[in-house]
Amino acid sequence: MEETAHRLTLHDRRDLLLTGVTAVDSSENKKIVLKTVLGDMLVEGKDLHILHLDLAKGEAAIGGKVDSLLYVDPAQAKNKGRVNRNIGKLFK
Repeated sequence: MEETAHRLTLHDRRDLLLTGVTAVDSSENKKIVLKTVLGDMLVEGKDLHILHLDLAKGEAAIGGKVDSLLYVDPAQAKNKGRVNRNIGKLFK
Protein backbone atom coordinates (compact mmCIF):
# COMPACT_ATOMS: atom_id res chain seq x y z
CA MET A 1 0.00 0.00 0.00
CA GLU A 2 1.30 3.44 -0.81
CA GLU A 3 1.59 5.82 2.14
CA THR A 4 -1.57 7.91 2.34
CA ALA A 5 -2.64 10.74 4.58
CA HIS A 6 -5.33 10.01 7.11
CA ARG A 7 -8.53 11.93 6.54
CA LEU A 8 -12.07 11.41 7.67
CA THR A 9 -15.30 12.98 6.51
CA LEU A 10 -18.55 12.45 8.38
CA HIS A 11 -21.75 13.59 6.69
CA ASP A 12 -24.91 13.90 8.82
CA ARG A 13 -23.57 11.25 11.25
CA ARG A 14 -24.45 8.68 8.58
CA ASP A 15 -21.73 8.44 5.96
CA LEU A 16 -18.13 8.13 7.16
CA LEU A 17 -15.39 8.27 4.54
CA LEU A 18 -11.81 7.46 5.58
CA THR A 19 -8.38 7.44 3.99
CA GLY A 20 -5.19 6.06 5.51
CA VAL A 21 -6.87 2.78 6.51
CA THR A 22 -4.47 -0.17 6.70
CA ALA A 23 -6.74 -2.94 8.08
CA VAL A 24 -10.09 -3.77 9.61
CA ASP A 25 -9.76 -5.58 12.95
CA SER A 26 -13.46 -6.20 13.52
CA SER A 27 -16.80 -5.21 12.13
CA GLU A 28 -20.04 -5.52 14.08
CA ASN A 29 -23.44 -3.85 14.01
CA LYS A 30 -22.51 -1.46 16.86
CA LYS A 31 -18.70 -1.29 16.59
CA ILE A 32 -16.02 -1.25 13.88
CA VAL A 33 -12.33 -1.30 14.73
CA LEU A 34 -9.93 -0.04 12.04
CA LYS A 35 -6.17 0.31 11.85
CA THR A 36 -5.07 3.61 10.29
CA VAL A 37 -1.72 5.18 9.56
CA LEU A 38 -2.20 7.24 12.76
CA GLY A 39 -3.27 4.37 15.03
CA ASP A 40 -6.30 2.25 15.82
CA MET A 41 -9.73 3.80 15.46
CA LEU A 42 -12.95 2.69 17.11
CA VAL A 43 -16.23 3.67 15.44
CA GLU A 44 -19.36 3.10 17.54
CA GLY A 45 -22.99 3.55 16.60
CA LYS A 46 -26.04 1.74 15.29
CA ASP A 47 -26.53 -0.34 12.13
CA LEU A 48 -22.87 0.13 11.18
CA HIS A 49 -21.64 -1.60 8.04
CA ILE A 50 -18.72 -1.26 5.66
CA LEU A 51 -19.91 0.09 2.32
CA HIS A 52 -16.53 0.21 0.60
CA LEU A 53 -13.06 -1.06 1.49
CA ASP A 54 -9.93 -0.76 -0.66
CA LEU A 55 -6.84 -1.44 1.46
CA ALA A 56 -4.55 -1.01 -1.54
CA LYS A 57 -5.65 2.63 -1.70
CA GLY A 58 -6.25 2.90 2.07
CA GLU A 59 -9.90 3.84 1.63
CA ALA A 60 -13.00 2.86 3.57
CA ALA A 61 -16.62 3.99 3.68
CA ILE A 62 -18.90 3.16 6.60
CA GLY A 63 -22.68 3.49 6.69
CA GLY A 64 -25.05 3.60 9.66
CA LYS A 65 -25.51 6.05 12.52
CA VAL A 66 -22.17 7.10 14.00
CA ASP A 67 -22.29 7.90 17.72
CA SER A 68 -18.57 8.16 18.44
CA LEU A 69 -15.11 8.06 16.91
CA LEU A 70 -12.16 7.23 19.12
CA TYR A 71 -8.47 6.87 18.42
CA VAL A 72 -6.88 4.23 20.61
CA ASP A 73 -3.21 4.34 21.58
CA PRO A 74 -2.02 0.70 21.55
CA ALA A 75 -0.01 1.18 24.77
CA GLN A 76 -3.03 2.60 26.60
CA ALA A 77 -5.27 -0.19 25.32
CA LYS A 78 -2.91 -2.82 26.76
CA ASN A 79 -2.70 -1.05 30.13
CA LYS A 80 -6.48 -0.53 30.28
CA GLY A 81 -7.05 -4.25 29.77
CA ARG A 82 -4.57 -5.05 32.52
CA VAL A 83 -6.31 -2.63 34.93
CA ASN A 84 -9.75 -4.09 34.16
CA ARG A 85 -8.49 -7.64 34.79
CA ASN A 86 -6.97 -6.61 38.13
CA ILE A 87 -10.18 -4.91 39.25
CA GLY A 88 -12.12 -8.02 38.27
CA LYS A 89 -9.85 -10.13 40.48
CA LEU A 90 -10.59 -7.92 43.48
CA PHE A 91 -14.31 -8.64 43.29
CA LYS A 92 -14.13 -12.43 42.80
